[in-house]
Parts: sequence; C-alpha cells; structure tokens
Amino acid sequence: GNWEISRNTSALTDSMTIVANLRSNREVTSKNFSSYPLLQLQCSGGNTQSPGEYKVAIDTGLVLTPYYEGEIGEVAINIRLDKNKAQRLIVREGTNSETVFVTNPETLLGFMANSENMLFEFTPFNSNSDYADFKLNGIEAVLTEMQTSCYHRVVEAGLLAQANNLSNS
Repeated sequence: GNWEISRNTSALTDSMTIVANLRSNREVTSKNFSSYPLLQLQCSGGNTQSPGEYKVAIDTGLVLTPYYEGEIGEVAINIRLDKNKAQRLIVREGTNSETVFVTNPETLLGFMANSENMLFEFTPFNSNSDYADFKLNGIEAVLTEMQTSCYHRVVEAGLLAQANNLSNS
C-alpha cells in the first residue's frame, strides 16, 4: 500500500510509537478551500509490562462543522468500508478544528483490517458534505507491526467482521 510509516522509541520508557499515514486518493473541497485528507493510525506507549494504546485520526485539512446535537467538540461523520452499509459515527474534534479522533479505535481497526477501501464523509464548515477515499492495501502489515512493536492485544478483525455481517467485496 501507500502507507508512510514512522517509528520512534522513547529514551525515557523504552516504549515504541508507530505512526502510519495514508493520504486520500480523492481531493475534498469546502466553500473556499480544498485538501487531501490524511488517515493516521498510531500505537504508542506499549512495553513488555503493559500494552500501549491505539489512535485513529483523520486530518481533513478543512475546518469542520460541529455536531450541534451533541457535546462541544463532537463531529458527525459517515464511514463506509468496501460495499457495506455506511456507519454514522460521532467522533472527537481535534484542537485545530480540522482533525477528528475515533473514540473506539480498536473496533474500527478490526473492520478496516478486513477491508480494501474506506470512504470517509464529513461536512466542512459552511459547505456541503464531501468524502475522502482511502485505499487500505497493506493495512494488515501495518497492524501486525503495531501489535508486535507496541505490545498491543490482537485486533480481532475476522471475528468482528463475521459478527457484524461485513464482507470485503
């Protein structure tokens, strides 16, 4: 795949951090700007005594419309994996108002591991909804390295997909 991976070991804790970035194949636009969103998977803080944590973030490059029905700092998005039904998620907004963080990253990673494509729909501020298109080729290798290097528990990709009737076609 087209993943860009960086690795860093903490001199203080000997824990590993791995960040994997994947750029959208599709440009998104708002009323005044355009960008190529960036999907970022991260594992950090793990060592032989305790597992680290996963993060899934998407930097849209555009200021987002808040989720007015929810809490401050929430944004509504839609994610579609392959040809499965799109899922609406309420996610946390980053301090730059352009990035969102998935609140249950392990579950999404489990679904993504069985998928070839992810569409990510969001609404830029004062604009119509638009979507990014991520080709997930190579995600299995990325997750395997994260699980090994960051001492994470295994993402149960196949079981999650089977239990939720997801397919990768």
